[in-house]
Amino acid sequence: MFFFLFLLIVGARVYRETPSTDDTQQCIWEALTTGLQELKDLIADSVEIDPDRSEEERLLYKRISEELIPDIEIRERVCFFKISFLKLKMYFVVFIFFFLILSFYSLGSKRTKLL
Repeated sequence: MFFFLFLLIVGARVYRETPSTDDTQQCIWEALTTGLQELKDLIADSVEIDPDRSEEERLLYKRISEELIPDIEIRERVCFFKISFLKLKMYFVVFIFFFLILSFYSLGSKRTKLL
């Protein structure tokens, strides 16, 4: 059984490779996780990856739990703050735009009343 890790911007996919049942020499890839919570559930369950089963699975378990999950949590927080900051900038630009439009509109209506 072979596990393959694929990192996304935020989250990780863990794929399992199993040999095909027929004689085509093709393997079957199955996605076990697609996000952080599923990855945590996979590690907590110990059915797919059991650290007591073999040395390879122990190393995989250790790498996922000690390196991959903390790294993904940090990336998730950074992306959350970046998106929040971009939303705040967008709201500020929209506010300034409407403020300038209203200022010019009210300024133009005052000029026409004076003349």
